[in-house]
Amino acid sequence: MVTTKFEIERFNGGGDFTLWAKRIQAILSSQNALKDIQDPKNLPATMNEVDKQSMEETTYEILILNITDNVLRQVINENTTYEICEKLTALYDKKDLPSKLYMREKLFSFKMNQSKTLNENLDEFKKLTNEFNQLGEKLRAESEAAIFINSLHDTYKEVKSTLKYGRESVLVDVVITALKSKELELQLEEKNA
Repeated sequence: MVTTKFEIERFNGGGDFTLWAKRIQAILSSQNALKDIQDPKNLPATMNEVDKQSMEETTYEILILNITDNVLRQVINENTTYEICEKLTALYDKKDLPSKLYMREKLFSFKMNQSKTLNENLDEFKKLTNEFNQLGEKLRAESEAAIFINSLHDTYKEVKSTLKYGRESVLVDVVITALKSKELELQLEEKNA
């Protein structure tokens, strides 16, 4: 049997838990062990004990090797991989009211940083919208675009005006396309100057 080695950044409790969990799910899926992080009551009744134990060992190894010592200490007393996943989710996947209010404030007050590239700013904005959506809040596509348009710095004020007043509705993808075009235009002007 061929084994594939995956390398992801170990979760240290301070990074993006949801992205880390998605990567772990992808690894577990590739090892046919994704079912093991679900409630054991939901495992197929036809699955024999040897297969269950093998899947548990694979999942346990993947989880433990992809968390740092400080996170491991938080889950050390959990007996199954399902319990480890539940504990990690409870500790790091915050969906309480203060988290929602904080994320809402952070998202709605987002402003592009002129010292960062357009792609870095886009990544930061997408990270905020993903975190907001993961809290169970749903941001309509037009609202997301409006927040992003309002975050633009003065370099993009022409694009901002065009997007605000030149359309009935606008989506983030349209904003991104317009910004990338403007960025190319600015680079050409800078090159020709």
